[in-house]
Formats: sequence, structure tokens, C-alpha cells
Amino acid sequence: MARPQRIVLIRHGESEGNVDDTVYEREPDHALALTPRGQQQAAEAGIALRSTFGDEPISAYVSPLPPHP
Repeated sequence: MARPQRIVLIRHGESEGNVDDTVYEREPDHALALTPRGQQQAAEAGIALRSTFGDEPISAYVSPLPPHP
């Protein structure tokens, strides 16, 4: 495998835990959903990444946490 030309780190958008940290007392971190603002942030990040990379081949590495419905 060739060495990457660049590495981009990106984090998920705002989650329920970012808005109310007491939610961690009731729910595990991996069970927290994105807020509507966080969903918008994630969508905007996707658009920005597509604009940056265009049709360039990429490799993506993601957290092992299961997705939240």
C-alpha cells in the first residue's frame, strides 16, 4: 500500500452528551445520538470532505463503536 499524501482527522458532530453532560449518568457514551445540530455538522463535514478529495481514492478508518439509530 502506498503512503498517504495526507491524513485528515474528523470527529462526529455535536452529541446529546455535548449539550447535557448529565446524560452520561443514564446512557453509555456509545448510545448517545447526534443532536439535530450535530447531524447538520456531520452533513456539512461530508460535503467539505467531498470537495477536498473529489474523486481521489481514500481510505477511511472509523471508531469501533456501533452506529446509533
